[in-house]
Amino acid sequence: MDNPVSQLLKTKGWGLSEGTFERRWFLLRYRLKIVTPPETHTHPMRLSVLWPYTHETSDEPPSSTQLEELNRFEELICEALEHDATAILVAVLTFEGSRHWVFYTSNVHICGERISKMPHYGDPYPLQMVAETEPNWDFFLKNLLSLKGQG
Repeated sequence: MDNPVSQLLKTKGWGLSEGTFERRWFLLRYRLKIVTPPETHTHPMRLSVLWPYTHETSDEPPSSTQLEELNRFEELICEALEHDATAILVAVLTFEGSRHWVFYTSNVHICGERISKMPHYGDPYPLQMVAETEPNWDFFLKNLLSLKGQG
């Protein structure tokens, strides 16, 4: 597959922004190189994967043990979803006691199947997932990238 999203997967640049939003600490990691509409049409679904690591009113970053778990999970989910450009991770937001991975995908059903087949190291992953049709990638382009200036 050779489309703008699969080309984007070949780039390695990520940005990092830490700050406060509505008096709450956040950490945002995001792809520096992005695609914009109409290039986003091949991946019209946003898949948000959330892992709460503590209570939602916490402003605490993950502990070193939690960070290891989150990083291992991220490696596995990216391997499962990005290897053939079925999905692309565009941002990772750590906020309110949880980590959110924001993917855009061409097929939510395939993503769900792959996530359910991922290896587990210990307890089942405490995931919450939401999929929404969003062909213009508005959540990423308008909401998440606007956090860059909140530091």
